[in-house]
Amino acid sequence: MGYALQALVTADATVQNADSMPPGIEWRELECGFVMLPMTEDLLTFLRGEEEETREFPLEGFWKLSPQAYQLALSLSAKGPVAYVEAEFFGGVGGQSGVVWNAQNIILGPIHTTDGDDSKNVTAINQVLRAVGVEREAEQDEFVLMRLDRHANTQDWADEDPEYPSDEPW
Repeated sequence: MGYALQALVTADATVQNADSMPPGIEWRELECGFVMLPMTEDLLTFLRGEEEETREFPLEGFWKLSPQAYQLALSLSAKGPVAYVEAEFFGGVGGQSGVVWNAQNIILGPIHTTDGDDSKNVTAINQVLRAVGVEREAEQDEFVLMRLDRHANTQDWADEDPEYPSDEPW
């Protein structure tokens, strides 16, 4: 079974304090006051609007961080740290990537880690979650604490009913 995630992650307060947010964007609630914006194909198409689709991305090593998603993260970061995370695994093989903006500057990354990295503490996603303020617990790393294992792919996050989020990992 595989796992794939592409999303923005930030504190709920960052989104609430944003000067403007494109209409129709639906953030998903995580744990500890954090939220996620799943980067689905539909969202990327919506953000692109009338602009021509490009395969040239602002940061190397990311496959869903479109110029428009980059600009959204950059804009939001004026109100607090914002992370972009990507992960893809199949049969235990894969990797993670992440970057963090704050005050409209990149403050961490881009970071890319693979399944060969020895410790869960050094994975790209755990590093960027720490940078946006997630505080791990002794028995749980940041990824587990945020319950990013709740769905196996990005589209499932977008399809989740915000009123009744899943309690079980996929």
